[in-house]
Amino acid sequence: MRAVTCRLEDSSDLAAVGNKAYNLREMLSLGVNVPPGFVVTNSVFCQLRHQLSDSNIPDRILKRILHARRQLPPGPVIVRSSAVGEDSATASFAGQLVSIPNVVTAPDIERALKQCWASYGSRSVQFYERARKVQLNGMGAIVQVQVSSRISGVLFTSPPAGVASPDELYGEYCPGFGEDLVLGRVNPGRFRISKADNRYTVDRRPDEMPVSDEAVLFNSEQIYRLSRTAMRLEKHFGSPQDIEWTIDERGDLFFVQTRSITVHNRARSQTLWSNANINENYPAPVSPFLHSVACQGYYHYFRNLAIAFGFSADRVRLMEQSLRNIVGVHYGRLYYNLSNIHSVLRIAPCGETLAKFFNNFVGASKLAERRETRKRSVLARAWEGAQVLCKTTGQYLFITRRINRFERIVDEFANATHPSRLAGQGALELRDHLREFMAIRCDKWTDAALADTASMVCYGVLKTLLTRKASSLDQRSLHNDLLKGLGGVESVKPTIELWKLARKIESDPALARLFATSPTPEILTALQADRRLAGLNSDLQEYLERWGFRFSGELMLTVASFQEDPLPLLDMLKSYLQAAGPSPVEAIRHLESEREAATARQGVVVRLILRATRRSITLRERARAKQALLYSRCRRIALMVGEHFVRDGALDRADDVFFLTYPELDEFLSGNAMFPDHVYSTVAPRKSAHHEWLHVSLPDTFECPEGEYASAAHLNTPMSGSDEEMNGIGACGGRVTAPAAVLESVGNAENLRQGDVLVTRQTDPGWAPVFFLIRGLVIERGGMLSHGAIIAREFGLPCVVGVKNATQRIPHRCMLSVNGDHGHVRIVD
Repeated sequence: MRAVTCRLEDSSDLAAVGNKAYNLREMLSLGVNVPPGFVVTNSVFCQLRHQLSDSNIPDRILKRILHARRQLPPGPVIVRSSAVGEDSATASFAGQLVSIPNVVTAPDIERALKQCWASYGSRSVQFYERARKVQLNGMGAIVQVQVSSRISGVLFTSPPAGVASPDELYGEYCPGFGEDLVLGRVNPGRFRISKADNRYTVDRRPDEMPVSDEAVLFNSEQIYRLSRTAMRLEKHFGSPQDIEWTIDERGDLFFVQTRSITVHNRARSQTLWSNANINENYPAPVSPFLHSVACQGYYHYFRNLAIAFGFSADRVRLMEQSLRNIVGVHYGRLYYNLSNIHSVLRIAPCGETLAKFFNNFVGASKLAERRETRKRSVLARAWEGAQVLCKTTGQYLFITRRINRFERIVDEFANATHPSRLAGQGALELRDHLREFMAIRCDKWTDAALADTASMVCYGVLKTLLTRKASSLDQRSLHNDLLKGLGGVESVKPTIELWKLARKIESDPALARLFATSPTPEILTALQADRRLAGLNSDLQEYLERWGFRFSGELMLTVASFQEDPLPLLDMLKSYLQAAGPSPVEAIRHLESEREAATARQGVVVRLILRATRRSITLRERARAKQALLYSRCRRIALMVGEHFVRDGALDRADDVFFLTYPELDEFLSGNAMFPDHVYSTVAPRKSAHHEWLHVSLPDTFECPEGEYASAAHLNTPMSGSDEEMNGIGACGGRVTAPAAVLESVGNAENLRQGDVLVTRQTDPGWAPVFFLIRGLVIERGGMLSHGAIIAREFGLPCVVGVKNATQRIPHRCMLSVNGDHGHVRIVD
């Protein structure tokens, strides 16, 4: 009988041992550190392949296998496939043939061998063979000592496109055994090694991996071994290699597999998705109408900025694919495509710094992988850089004038589309209003976008400068302290006016009694019907006209504003009537005096950057207020269109109109729709899916292969229990200990008491009136220039953003300590 087993060192007969074992033998011949093992040859497989399911391995064969096993060191082994044709230059069969780890006893070995052989005829293998037009020609099985892995990974000597340059090795790694990485079950860490000098760069750390474990990989000696071995294997096999490696508990590096890289075997590019900051504006699943507006809006936002900054037409064309996919939607929720955003930013001068500034701006925690870009000469880069610098400087010399112009454009549109003027307008008139809205959103938004960019860059420079100068941990939040109490911030003005309205009610005993004793709906009815309350009703209507479009969810389009439903605003007035202490204006003035004293102690450069940062933040908030006004008008126009559809019997409800996209709506209104009689049947399934998405929870950041969507594997699972210590990013300095009010939305503000620490997922300008009642703020999401952070600094509230799962980990009404200087949150009772 032919040999039953064969040592790995002697596995030179490819037809007998299979490709994987043959490659391991070649590695051993080069002196590569491979775990010891042996091969159960193809001859055994050929004898038994047709009777595997209903019989055991014959004793005479099993005894020889177990004898070979006793020659190996004690401990668990792994049984691995080694088919003839697997891991070849033309076909990898990666993931199609099984490996069975943690095999200890003789019955375990027999069972593992049978599983391994059985995978040879699996449906997935048969499909792979048909799809690739290849054929396996037998199978060996490797029995190999299983390394007690502390960290494992793969290394490509020729990187997949877009993740590293050709003169680098590209690696991925994860804690423990590497099977989860190979099968795509985990989000791995990623690193690159220069082929020239072995310098390494870590692009991403894996989830939940201690730094101490990474230290066994990221040291000069280990990186050198990894790099040197990889290049030797590539040279020996004569083609780029995909190499699997592992490091044991003692720090010893083992190589467990190598195979040629084929086009089909290359890793797919990953897309990094994040809802940082975008979830502040769109906290729930968006409607198809809003999705279509957002996709076009973000595309033109970034593209027009590139043109405004002086990028060449050729450069803008190179960005086109990324610009077209700046945002995406997963289970109805909008996400930034950070891979595309970072790719666009990295094209600019100082692009890597801009990408980091953007993350700091929106509150994203990860940088996307670098993508390969066309290289240009030093002279060409210098010339374009000079052009960009000149053009950008010109844009910002007149930024205040530009924001004034943006405000005029929106105000003119708002006046022309005031709800009082929409009644009775026909479908074509309403269509033209929506077209004008889209024209402003896509073609007239650059002035507002310039304020966003100025805020991002100025804040990033300020933080970088002051952090470098900080001599202690307590000074590292100085950049936030110097932005407290700016005064004149547009988002705070509704709070000040609401306070004035509350004080007017308080000064009238009859009004104060009405608000103290009556349910809110009765108060509203009395204001509208009782002539004696006409003065207050007039003041309320004036407030609603000026500020009633600033509310939580103001950009969602599907949420009614205070102008449509003033009851939540009256509830807020009730809370203000119970509030004691200084007015919002007095609180801000006190912070202004502290800020001015702290500013005077800074050098000239810091003061100049501070002035630019404060100015850009103030201008940005002005633009954001007009954005809210613009979207409130868009909602009222769309609802009026919906009423036309209801009258025509095409829809049941006017707000169902938001389940049509903007292009669809334009076609219907213009008489160009292909299926004009199918509005209802188009809307119904979308409503059903949207309702299901309301109950789906996704992580704030995740990765998936390019062109794919979030799957069930990405869904969040509810957390149980709570942690006493939590960390985030300090957005406003100071310390406070007070009861926690954990609120899902501003609609739950009745559960808030004056002096509480507010804990919530995200905030938007609609929360601003609440901030005057609280003493501290903890937010799961958001960046340093999110609305929550800006308003917290206006009122001097200790604020920590980016506290993961805070609303699940912090019990309502528990005593909570917030350290805004260091970004710490602690439950103290």
